[in-house]
Amino acid sequence: MTVTYSVNGNPIEFKDLKNLKITRKDYIDYIENIKKSFSKSGNNN
Repeated sequence: MTVTYSVNGNPIEFKDLKNLKITRKDYIDYIENIKKSFSKSGNNN
């Protein structure tokens, strides 16, 4: 199995994850995007 990481569509290496700062707004935007894509797929549970 291969795992890849990306930030804003740009690849990031595993060793750089420790320097990654995620703000509250980043997290909320991420969750909102998941909810939107889920509802678009017709899974409105």
